[in-house]
Amino acid sequence: MTAAITITVNGHTYSFKSGGAGKGNLPKGKYDVTAHRNSRFDKPSMVRDGVGYSFALSNKYDARVGATRSELRIHPDGGRPGTIGCIGIQGNRATQNAFRNDMNAELRRNGGHY
Repeated sequence: MTAAITITVNGHTYSFKSGGAGKGNLPKGKYDVTAHRNSRFDKPSMVRDGVGYSFALSNKYDARVGATRSELRIHPDGGRPGTIGCIGIQGNRATQNAFRNDMNAELRRNGGHY
């Protein structure tokens, strides 16, 4: 199942998709976000319109699969639509750059966590 929802960061709202492959969409709940890679081009699924990045999400137990999900990220929704459980930000190059800048601003303002 793919979930299409929004996330608000630094006062701006962005659309994202989660799921469609792997173990499905991101488990519901609160997450701690930290910096991971501000520039990323090693995985086409994490690059959109020449912009690649990823922010790390804390691990979360997922009752649907009976296990703790790890290596969850926020990144551009590149390649085929959807993710393997991450938050895949929708939008073009300008949107991707704006999201990355907004997330970095939140992390700076909150001591590296959001």
